Amino acid sequence: MSVKSSSLAMLVLASMLVTADALQCYVCSDKECSASSPKTCSAKEDRCVTRVLESGAVLKSCGTKAFCDVKIPGSKTQCCVEDLCNDTRRAGKMASVFVLP
Repeated sequence: MSVKSSSLAMLVLASMLVTADALQCYVCSDKECSASSPKTCSAKEDRCVTRVLESGAVLKSCGTKAFCDVKIPGSKTQCCVEDLCNDTRRAGKMASVFVLP
C-alpha cells in the first residue's frame, strides 16, 4: 500500500469516527413541526433543543448549553443530550403548559 493510499484510508476512517460521535437532533421551525427532519449537529452543538413559544409555534434545533440557558419570556425550552431526543412527543408535552388554563 502506498503512502498516498494509506493517507486516504486514514482520512476516511477519521471522518467516519467524527461523524459517529456527532449528535443528531430533529430540526423544524413551523407551528406543527410537520416537516421535522434529523440533522447532524456541528461539533460545537452538544444539545438538542425544543422551544415552544406561547403562540404554539415549535422550534427544534441543535444548540449549545449557553443557548439552552437563555430565558425567553413567553416560551418554554427543553434541551437534551441524546440522539434525536427532541422528538414530537416531548414537544407536545411542553406545549400543554400554554394550552391549559
